[in-house]
Amino acid sequence: MDRLPTEIFSFIYFALLPIPPCTFHFQFVYPTRDRMRALERLRLVSKQWNNAVLGTPELWSYIEVSNDWSIVDPLLARAKAVPLHVRIALNPFEQLEPRFERIVETVWSTANRWDTYVSSAFIFGGWFNLLPPTPLHNVREVWLSGSSAFGPPKLRAPRIEKLVENFCAPIIEDIGVAGLRSWGTSLPLQMSEWERFMTITQQCPALGSLRFMSNRHDPRVLEFSGFTKSYNSLVLPSLTELVIRTDAGTFTLLPYIRAPRLELLIIEDYSSFIPFSIPCPSSCPALRRIRFIGGGTLQTIQAFLATVPKEQIEKVTTEIEYSKFAENIGGFQPGTEGLAERRKWINEKFRVRWILTYTQSS
Repeated sequence: MDRLPTEIFSFIYFALLPIPPCTFHFQFVYPTRDRMRALERLRLVSKQWNNAVLGTPELWSYIEVSNDWSIVDPLLARAKAVPLHVRIALNPFEQLEPRFERIVETVWSTANRWDTYVSSAFIFGGWFNLLPPTPLHNVREVWLSGSSAFGPPKLRAPRIEKLVENFCAPIIEDIGVAGLRSWGTSLPLQMSEWERFMTITQQCPALGSLRFMSNRHDPRVLEFSGFTKSYNSLVLPSLTELVIRTDAGTFTLLPYIRAPRLELLIIEDYSSFIPFSIPCPSSCPALRRIRFIGGGTLQTIQAFLATVPKEQIEKVTTEIEYSKFAENIGGFQPGTEGLAERRKWINEKFRVRWILTYTQSS
């Protein structure tokens, strides 16, 4: 095997250790420590393997700064000039340590090379901000969660395609993100937040995926925010995927959505009751799939589907995700009384796809 060209080894190693996808829980789901151990084991096999690992800069382009990992200088050196995938998670205590400031500033100095970026922190004083002070000229995907003493950060990322914002609202409407295709955000609570939301959606003609992430329990949120007095509808001409939570209050927004290309409605965390029905055919004529993901029960899905008019449900395929690791389907353990009957009922009444997942959505 050592007779193979080094380039072949590099290709194999990167296929075995790809860049982990973005998630706010990266330090727990994809710990850099485990990745480094795997790379070191490969290096110990032979001299050629060692040269192949060290000579593949993409293997070292995953950069993490957290309380679990803060070694960045060797990784940046071995990554050479390839695009970087940066993950930063700080707690309020770490802002007091000068070494973290130096490490973060070192990583920030490479901002023009970032391809993906995740930043999660709740800092109420000190030097840290969710975004570096320089533009992110080449970044494609950004995930931001938390707050800092500097207020909403300015996101200057002309090539960004995906943005996920949690507990924060970066300033992007003044700069423009015309290429944005996927957006995860909170349901607006105030008129100023709705104005930002409407401006961004109007500036992003290619927006194809929208996910509401917040937990809004009060169904009167939409009325109190001023949306119903200022807008008759929410027009999303390119939207093909809409993700909502049953506890997010977004069900009050559904009647206002006009999305002629919407094909997939995803319902997250359907724990007990789904307080809405699917959009009417006139507002979303292309809707063909409803997917249930996250925690929930088959009983909840069964009750929801029973409320959908027959002429609509006949045109829609129901997709139900279930976890292999948890060894359950929709919150029921195998063998639980009623599980087989409920699944049989759903299969007989509706077009259903059961989707096996190995990782939890983030």
